[in-house]
Amino acid sequence: MIKKTIKERTKEFMSELKSENTQQREPKSTRRTASPEQIDSSTQRSTQRSSLLDESFYPNEVHHNVICDGCNKGPIVGVRYKCTVLKDFDYCQDCEATKPHPHTFLKIKKHG
Repeated sequence: MIKKTIKERTKEFMSELKSENTQQREPKSTRRTASPEQIDSSTQRSTQRSSLLDESFYPNEVHHNVICDGCNKGPIVGVRYKCTVLKDFDYCQDCEATKPHPHTFLKIKKHG
């Protein structure tokens, strides 16, 4: 008798629990999607990030205590190109564009 009552109550409890779970779920049509404002703000942030990477954003950036090894001008103004192999070898943006070099460079847009 007790076992039967426990089984019945367990079934009732499980069915109530299932019905509560289905009521709590949001239908697919009411799920949240990104609003146009959120999309616009994320696009603005990525545009801002990409503009920070653009050389023209730092056209007059001065790299103090750095002399171009191609033309001997110093300090380098604009983009600085640092050799990844040689310890102390830098090109200004003009020399990097016109003079050959066997190694790859790091492109440094902002001093520091």
